Amino acid sequence: MKRDFLPLLLGWDDDGDRPILLLEDLSEGHWPPPWTDSQVRRVLGALEEVRSTPPPGGLPAVEDWRSTLTCWIHVAEDPETFVALGFCSTRWIDRALPALLEAEARAVLTGNELLQFDVRSDNICFAGDRTLLVDWNLAAVGNPVLDVVAWMPSLMFEWGPQAERFAPDEPELAALVTGYFGHNARLPGIPDAPRVRQVQREQLTTALPWVARLLDLPPPDEEAPA
Repeated sequence: MKRDFLPLLLGWDDDGDRPILLLEDLSEGHWPPPWTDSQVRRVLGALEEVRSTPPPGGLPAVEDWRSTLTCWIHVAEDPETFVALGFCSTRWIDRALPALLEAEARAVLTGNELLQFDVRSDNICFAGDRTLLVDWNLAAVGNPVLDVVAWMPSLMFEWGPQAERFAPDEPELAALVTGYFGHNARLPGIPDAPRVRQVQREQLTTALPWVARLLDLPPPDEEAPA
């Protein structure tokens, strides 16, 4: 499948043991951050092209992952380990959990459109006038707005408050994404991927205040532990 949002495929081989995929050299491209307004708009344009692309056969449905993505219920079972991350107080999470649980339960994941499902800066390359997305191992079919919503916490972390101008008004999906980061950020580290928990905590830094604003909750940092 040749698309403007994909790097050029130069060749491939599959011997049944170690498949090889050879793509164009993108080392001279710009891998954000830093960010600019025009670059953010380019990514949004690329995601529009992704969603308008007929999905290849055999991709999983995001709805089938709902039980994995729905994570505030796990935080509710042990809120103190979430509080220990330092983003809010016990009082705040006790007050916020009913709204967060209700919102994520209403999140719409179903759809027939293509998602890259791992949109963040290290998977985005600006190569001349092309905006490329790499790392498609989580590609799925579902509600394409989720690609944009899930990207917002990392964009806000890297670029600052101005990123919220581009964020969709999707409190249910934002609650789902934030719960996923919040639950997983408190889990033990992954030896083979030592930066994963750090990245999840970074994204929670911006995701939690964002979803609080969307759900008209008090700012979590006003009651964060010292």
